[in-house]
Amino acid sequence: TGASHGERRPDHTRQPDFLPGVHGGLDRLDGLAVRQVEPHLEHGLAELLAVFRLANDLGARRQHLDAVLLEDPSLDAVIVLGVVGPSYVGRRGNLAKPVVAAIVIDPETSEIPIEVRERAIPGRAGTERVRVSGVENLSYVAHSQDLAREIATYREITPFTRLAVLTVAGLEEALPALGPRIAEQLTETGVEARFIPVGRSADQTLKAIPADVEAVALGAMPQLSDAEFLRLVEGLHDRKIPTFSLDGQTDVRRGVLASLKIDRNQNYLVRRVALNLFSILRGEPAANLPVDFQIEEQLTINMATARELGVDPSFSILTEA
Repeated sequence: TGASHGERRPDHTRQPDFLPGVHGGLDRLDGLAVRQVEPHLEHGLAELLAVFRLANDLGARRQHLDAVLLEDPSLDAVIVLGVVGPSYVGRRGNLAKPVVAAIVIDPETSEIPIEVRERAIPGRAGTERVRVSGVENLSYVAHSQDLAREIATYREITPFTRLAVLTVAGLEEALPALGPRIAEQLTETGVEARFIPVGRSADQTLKAIPADVEAVALGAMPQLSDAEFLRLVEGLHDRKIPTFSLDGQTDVRRGVLASLKIDRNQNYLVRRVALNLFSILRGEPAANLPVDFQIEEQLTINMATARELGVDPSFSILTEA
């Protein structure tokens, strides 16, 4: 998302009330995300909203970010949402304007700059140590997901050892070290994980899932239409494969068996992005903004799906859900 000023050169020292609008949407941004961001942008920062998507090809996304959004003199700031785009801008360096990227998965493994700084505690006496990007014009929101612990919870619902993890196409290319690290962690717990990239077709995804897979974990897949997502979930359940969402409760309401993530996390994330942008426009260096973002958890189980799959969660699991 860029802040547009026509042909005027950006001046990042001005107060936030100069910004007439928000322009664009990157990577996985959709209408819902735009509407969520808008209420948090104060002083008329969101008078104009437009949405577009980057090309599916990772190389084309990079060219788009470089040529249009990061170098365009009519834009004062850029918001990059998703997991693929943020990983690229996080490692790019030489950012011509402030960038707020969300969400970055495990900065160390993703090889995205991060450092610890001490700062005054806002509104209180004393100091605190926070992790920041330390890179000029770069602010991002990071989440170090403990997938091994999450999968262990799902194995308490129904046992499995062979797992397929469905990820948005391009993630493996953008974060080549992430999959092997997670696979190694899961192997130590007795789970064999296979990562399968997902495009826009449920049928193609179903064909790519090996016959011996015993469970499927679904990452965020905004490129799938609602109809294709439901087709994917139904196809997995027709094969009696339990499904778990790494994205949130919304997927459980759409038929997925279970998830640990809560819907409020998305609202908190969008608010955090908007507040980071607001801080930057007030003159706070992007490099100094804290990057860590805590994900709230609450186990949610779709009992209709459980009955369909013949899954009978234990009493202890049901009391937690």
